[in-house]
Amino acid sequence: MGSWASPSAMEDLLDVENKRMADSLATKVTRLKSLALDIDKDAEEQNRYLDGMVRTGRQDRQTGLSVQIRELG
Repeated sequence: MGSWASPSAMEDLLDVENKRMADSLATKVTRLKSLALDIDKDAEEQNRYLDGMVRTGRQDRQTGLSVQIRELG
């Protein structure tokens, strides 16, 4: 007959493979979590930057309007 592995040996091989795949998956999940945190941090920084631009734009318009009113008055 053929050289078949015993059921116990096959289970051991499958167990080792499952553990290897679980470790690989855990590494990928950790990497994805890190990327998600980096994206979140970057989005927060960009939002703060854009908020500053909006405030600056409003201030510039208000200043320009004040100058125009003074010139007219």
